[in-house]
Amino acid sequence: MRQDDVSLKSILSSSLRLFLAGEFFLNLSDMYGVFLPLFMRDLGASAADIGLVYSLSSLVPLALNILGGWLSDRFGRLRTINWGNLVKLSSFIVLLFARRWEWMILAFTLIGIGYALGGPSFCAFIADHTPEKNRATVYAVQQNVLNAANLIKYPLAGWIAALVGFRSMLLAAAVFFLIGMILLALVGRNTHQLKNQDEPAIKPSFKKSFGLILGLVLGGGLFTWLFIIDHLNDIFIGLSSSLSVLYFGEVVGISVEQIAYLPTIGALIALFVTIPLGYWVDKRGENIGLGLAYLLLMIHLGSPLLARNFLGLIPSALVHPFMIGLAKPATQSLISKAVPEKQRGLAFGLTWTSRGVLSLPFPYLGGLLWENFSPGTPFLITVIGCLGLSVLAFWKLKMPRDKGTRVEI
Repeated sequence: MRQDDVSLKSILSSSLRLFLAGEFFLNLSDMYGVFLPLFMRDLGASAADIGLVYSLSSLVPLALNILGGWLSDRFGRLRTINWGNLVKLSSFIVLLFARRWEWMILAFTLIGIGYALGGPSFCAFIADHTPEKNRATVYAVQQNVLNAANLIKYPLAGWIAALVGFRSMLLAAAVFFLIGMILLALVGRNTHQLKNQDEPAIKPSFKKSFGLILGLVLGGGLFTWLFIIDHLNDIFIGLSSSLSVLYFGEVVGISVEQIAYLPTIGALIALFVTIPLGYWVDKRGENIGLGLAYLLLMIHLGSPLLARNFLGLIPSALVHPFMIGLAKPATQSLISKAVPEKQRGLAFGLTWTSRGVLSLPFPYLGGLLWENFSPGTPFLITVIGCLGLSVLAFWKLKMPRDKGTRVEI
């Protein structure tokens, strides 16, 4: 593929390729994530308990996402990622030895700390090492690396869980995580990125950096509307996301193996559509990509309400890769363009933190809606909300291309 006579190979440096390889194994290690609600069920948790765990587990990242973003800007992307990975590695010990569902609060907390410390650096690292005109395309390449991992991890996780149990699946996930952790640790050492390019020459104070980002949030411009729309999205998604697997198993009535097939279908399609969709977003605009993504999200979450068997869930699986292929590159590209380069880490961290503050009670509320009204109620509310977000994205997130895209402060 070429974009403006620049080949995709030429915009992926050797360090970026090794970085993406590390991300591949880290994402492969997340094979257990989709099955954690079922694991908690085995440990005696109710639907409300599961929603409560997801809500409580958000508390620590709320305090640390901003810190993780600032550490990324101050000490370098790769170093901060490595710190986060060390913390997340310890979460596997808790998961492997858990005997009650309450242990999941500690496990989720450690996972959250790891993501909070290193998470903002992943997106910022891509932006720092990518030409601006190709940014959505490269974010799509990053997403496609994750899609490749998804294609493997879901059927593998379902097979291991069904054959030898959840704990064996968790052990396999820990091995994959360790491999990814080692690869990312080698990025800086092998290419000297950590010393020369990844670590900023000027280390901003937290107070100054936060003040600059807060000014962008309150300024009423592009970043303000991206901030609002992204947070409303997380509120609506929070109502239903932690309950999807339960709905598939307990309402639609499919097996654990069949649940694993659904994201596998999506991952296979995503391998072919994600990079072209990222390229299309670069050409047509991030607002168009996000507006269409929210319409597809309506189908993804709404169609299971009509499903009566596995085949009824196929439409949801089919549209999901198109939705993600549009939404993630568009959102990441907008954030990277809407803030100064030296504040990118903090911008991603602030977005995740404040998003979590607003959405904190909604997984628990979704569980209450499930138990007190119907299992489909949280999904229906999410579908209605996505329609409004689609309109807002089309209208408010258009990048002023004629004025340039780089933001300077």
